[in-house]
Amino acid sequence: MPRGHKKGYKHSEETKMKISKAHTGKTLSEEHKRKLSENFPDRHGENHPMYGKHQSEESNRKNSESHEGEKNHMFGKTHSEETRKKMSENHADFSGDKSVRWNPNLTDEDRQNHRHRPPLHHSHIWLDRRSQRSCVKP
Repeated sequence: MPRGHKKGYKHSEETKMKISKAHTGKTLSEEHKRKLSENFPDRHGENHPMYGKHQSEESNRKNSESHEGEKNHMFGKTHSEETRKKMSENHADFSGDKSVRWNPNLTDEDRQNHRHRPPLHHSHIWLDRRSQRSCVKP
């Protein structure tokens, strides 16, 4: 490998921790932010490489499979009670008429009787991947 060439190089966990510790608490100067902005053009909207493109069904399937089971970052983990409380508090602003599923055409009676259950995104049938059997969501 040519001198100074880093392609394929992997830092050790110890080195990663040292780098992380060295960068903790640092803020970027306005000049540095300006240089970053000049060297890395805006990648939103039309400038984004995926703008106007769609992934194929096969790509979506492969991506989904690559995050299943033990490969998922949350596999075997649960959120602490403190984290769950914070998540609940942060999502409280999206309840009622602020909810993305809010339907202004429903009456209060419909809301109380839960007869307004909105349709699920794709289908009312989902696949329980752990048991590989079809289930009907309530």
